[in-house]
Amino acid sequence: MRKFILIVLFLVSPHSFSFASDAKTQNGIDAFIKSQNDKADPVLNAQISELMKAGYTKRGSTAAVVLRETCGFVGCKGTYLVTTIYFTPGANPKSTVVAAIVTVGPGGRVGRILTKAEIERLIYPK
Repeated sequence: MRKFILIVLFLVSPHSFSFASDAKTQNGIDAFIKSQNDKADPVLNAQISELMKAGYTKRGSTAAVVLRETCGFVGCKGTYLVTTIYFTPGANPKSTVVAAIVTVGPGGRVGRILTKAEIERLIYPK
């Protein structure tokens, strides 16, 4: 499972490559960006505040991949891995990724924010 999530993180990471999102993944992206802008999620808000203090003041692109999707009589519910890349300003910028598992259905919401430590454990397993 760790290798799968690691591969997905690399694929969805906006600095790996760019791709156009479709309507389904756009719902996950919109929910994640809304949470960032509204500062509604305390974990996400703390991560972004920490990044801003460290100089990562420029928000880059946001991308998503579908992890699971189910449709029924009332509509569809999807789970997505969504990432946003943040940069430091200047001629030689550093970058970092904020990632979340986003569930969108009736009343779409950000389900789980992956912490920097969780992302690093996926990238550099012991």
